[in-house]
Amino acid sequence: MINSLLLFKEQSMEIKHSSAGFFNTFIKGRFATFFAVLRIYIVLSLLSRVIFLAWSFKQVGFNIRYILRAFFTGFVFDTATGLSFLLLYIFYLLLFPKRWIGCWADKIFTWCYLAVILIIIYFSLMAEFPFWDEFGVRFNFIAVDYLIYTYEVVSNINQSYPLPLIITALIAAVALTFLLFHKAGVFKNTFSTGAPVRTRFLYAIPLLLIAGSLLGLMKNKQADFSNNLVINELGKNGVFSFFCGLKVE
Repeated sequence: MINSLLLFKEQSMEIKHSSAGFFNTFIKGRFATFFAVLRIYIVLSLLSRVIFLAWSFKQVGFNIRYILRAFFTGFVFDTATGLSFLLLYIFYLLLFPKRWIGCWADKIFTWCYLAVILIIIYFSLMAEFPFWDEFGVRFNFIAVDYLIYTYEVVSNINQSYPLPLIITALIAAVALTFLLFHKAGVFKNTFSTGAPVRTRFLYAIPLLLIAGSLLGLMKNKQADFSNNLVINELGKNGVFSFFCGLKVE
């Protein structure tokens, strides 16, 4: 009986270590940069949501249940949006030949793709603050009109905000992110883990299924669960709301 219990304990520990090893390989291997960018986006989106809550707290009231629901709904929208940003990169990580992993072509594509994505992420998060200040909501059809009348909007923005400073801040934010990734060994893990396609397939397919499910099932109106506009808007994601507004247009 004692031997059986000891054997069961050993097997349980082996399964635990095996699962932990698989998870660590998943997070810190070839997909390390992918998860690092996704984490940054989700964390920054959470921080912006906290700021918006504090900003409009008088209109929100103190309903903990609604606030928690808005934050959970927002987390799901943030995850769906973050995965959509990185959807092409998932396919790239899956299909790029093993023998070329870590070559200059691999590095250049990764750096360029991530630079563009990070600029979009940082700019969209920055742009939400003046939009929230003016309209008290996430991006919507008004933001779409801004996109349509680009020249007039850019002229107004150039008069109201220091564009050179904003562009410099965006470039500095991307450069700092790259530096942090380098220091943390994120790029090293991405470019040195030569996992075969069948192993990467096990990692990529769940991510693609999650992304496809969330993007297919999530609707912006799902965040409109209360009679409080601010609560509903807190549960949304700016980029997701923008594209919903684009569909309306």
